[in-house]
Amino acid sequence: MDTGMSVERGEGWEQVEKLLVLARSAHRTELSPARRDRIRADLLEKLTRIRERRLMARAFVAGASSVLVAVVLLKLALGVLPWVERGASSELAAKSSVQRLVAE
Repeated sequence: MDTGMSVERGEGWEQVEKLLVLARSAHRTELSPARRDRIRADLLEKLTRIRERRLMARAFVAGASSVLVAVVLLKLALGVLPWVERGASSELAAKSSVQRLVAE
């Protein structure tokens, strides 16, 4: 019977006790040292692959972010963005920056 605070012994408890005794007495297989080394090597290899994948993902995100920032800055310099009004001085600056980019 379950009182909420503890489990009291009742019907079917003998079967549970038998299963607990059986589980405790079950033969535990020990791994050979070679098998342990192989498992350890496989685990380290997997962790290395995961770490490399994370680094590649971070590098990709950093590169994509850099490209997006460069595009926004270029569009801002050229006055292509819709919320930026182009004045006479910004048109001259845009022309000179485009000429510099083409010259390089």
